[in-house]
Amino acid sequence: MGMECVPFAGYVTRKGYGEVKIGGRKRLAHRAAWEAAHGPLEPPLILDHLCHNADPDCPGGPGCLHRRCVNIDHLTTTTTGENVRRGKGSRARCKRGHSEW
Repeated sequence: MGMECVPFAGYVTRKGYGEVKIGGRKRLAHRAAWEAAHGPLEPPLILDHLCHNADPDCPGGPGCLHRRCVNIDHLTTTTTGENVRRGKGSRARCKRGHSEW
């Protein structure tokens, strides 16, 4: 990953993500930054914050400062399923309660 996190300094949603208005439309700040550099994401792709995945001490949730990061070197494209699998909550147990690690 390149450099430090770049926290978005503007409006932050209740879920902890930076938000901007572009052409009168609300957009997640990290997605707007990615698309400005790489072009639009094609479904089913979404963005995942690698800086969050690399921080074992981050509790996640709306207070997660990684959600505000707009450093495009800290973002990668993925699917929703893979993003959930990588998430902090899925590391301890699978949906049936078995340990995954």
